Amino acid sequence: MTFRWVENNPFNRELPVWTRAYAAELLPGPVTPLGWDIVWTTGVNDGWRDAMVDRMGFGPSEISADAPELVGIFGGYAYLNASLLRVWAARTPALAPNHVDTAYFVEHPEMPVYAPAAWHEASESAHGKLTHWLSWVLVDQNQSELEAGRVLSAEARADRPKLAELSDGDVVEHALGLKPLVRALASQHLTQALAASIGPGIIAAICDEVGLPTNATALISGLGEIESVSPTHAMWTLSRMVRASPALAVMFDDGVARLNDRLRSSDEVEVVSFVAGLDALSAEVGFRAVVEWDPCGPTWETDPEVVLGAIDQLRRRPDDADPSHRFAQREAERRALVKEIGEVAAKRPATKEHFDAAVAATDAFVRGRERAKANVSRVVHEIRLALRELGERASARGDVADPDDLQMLFADELEYYADGGLSKVREITDERRAHIEWLRSIVPPFIIKAEPPPVERSPVAPRAGSRNRGSPLGGEVLFGKPGSSGVGRGRARIVLDVDPGVELDTGDVLVATSAPELLTPLFVGAAAVVVEEGGLLSHATIICRELGVPAVVRATGATARIRDGDLVEVDGVTGIVTVVEAADGGLLSPK
Repeated sequence: MTFRWVENNPFNRELPVWTRAYAAELLPGPVTPLGWDIVWTTGVNDGWRDAMVDRMGFGPSEISADAPELVGIFGGYAYLNASLLRVWAARTPALAPNHVDTAYFVEHPEMPVYAPAAWHEASESAHGKLTHWLSWVLVDQNQSELEAGRVLSAEARADRPKLAELSDGDVVEHALGLKPLVRALASQHLTQALAASIGPGIIAAICDEVGLPTNATALISGLGEIESVSPTHAMWTLSRMVRASPALAVMFDDGVARLNDRLRSSDEVEVVSFVAGLDALSAEVGFRAVVEWDPCGPTWETDPEVVLGAIDQLRRRPDDADPSHRFAQREAERRALVKEIGEVAAKRPATKEHFDAAVAATDAFVRGRERAKANVSRVVHEIRLALRELGERASARGDVADPDDLQMLFADELEYYADGGLSKVREITDERRAHIEWLRSIVPPFIIKAEPPPVERSPVAPRAGSRNRGSPLGGEVLFGKPGSSGVGRGRARIVLDVDPGVELDTGDVLVATSAPELLTPLFVGAAAVVVEEGGLLSHATIICRELGVPAVVRATGATARIRDGDLVEVDGVTGIVTVVEAADGGLLSPK
């Protein structure tokens, strides 16, 4: 059989700029064929196209129906189309292309200057749709549709069939049958995500106008009721149960391996209570995963040791690291700043009106963005469990080496396999598994602005801490962008891969390419977080702002220029990261 892989998107010269920004948050590594086929091509991507055509002022002919230019694949990696978002901003009243550059791409130096074209101008119909949408964001803010989406995603979880009792064909049919729901919820997600950028953008502009530009980030912190933060608080509560219970402490001291089985075999009251809390957490957010929008890989429900490992680390945090304490500080700071800047803005009635609307929109839609994302994740998890059931059967038959290897098939091949018609499955999946592992070893370009070169020309990923002291930055100072206010100092912990077993001690500084859901509970007690990717509205920065952890984003080259154990200072107000002391004890001074 000729080698087959996920095909590159057609390169549209009218929409030439693609970026890993935000796409890397949803799909940090190379995509799996099955994940792209089932979740993305006729799910997420079609849902995002629906949102752009139905609400965001685009005509059906302006975005391809076959391969929508929203999220595409180049060289095995997912990219977000920056050109399309810039056109959306250019058409939206009171917005401009640089607005999305700031919110999503953090004004990346490789991002080309926006070049307007005649077709970018909004038609009368587009202007009407966008005006109505913007009124919803800044005035109405009704979230009944989002709540309906939450109910639908919860029903998908509640209606899960007994997968073990289904035939292979019925398991596949169940997984494919969830695609329309992914599409509908993805449409809501994009609507919420774009709405979430409006309030913070207006707040930043008003802070500049009144001479308080450094307060903009603090004004979008301490919001509360962020869906992706609540699991961290629940895990913190469980970690306090472990600290308070000698029986639980002994069981955790024996290691996380097979800890779930040991816990469930105990009849001690404290252990039973802990297990009940663990089960409640899994029932609510068991869909949390290394990569939530690709059905491959571990989740909190399928691999409880991932959660137990995080709780094991959190139990070592002192009580004063309670995330609710830092949140309370951020919330109080935000309330004071809203009052202060509101009083300054009141001298200009129009400015005050815009400021109040922006604060309300930020409250509604930053929460909405995370909730809409979770709604999609919950349904993708139901697809994941179906594919996992089929993968375990395939592994038991010896058709694949590992249950997740079935994700190396495309959807048509999976259906053929379930019908008993696909031979040489092991040969196909082994070859593709090797290819995806090779793709993980390269560095995809962050920005694509011309026909991309063959993936074989991509550079190999640098090893952690390969700092070049002779570089222009000297390896001592990195300039990123503010993500969460505050200043933190601690020893660097470099994380190159999405590793659910990574350890982070109290007072450490996490330095990573990106920060997926599974890492964020470990932000509790961290001195700071530094990520090479992300933006003001990326998942990591939202979590940091809620947990009161200073953060810097777009710190290019951080995982290579900073070594494990270096003492670093992170300024979340200025975006500057300074290596204060090398891991070997040598003091460094910025050049």
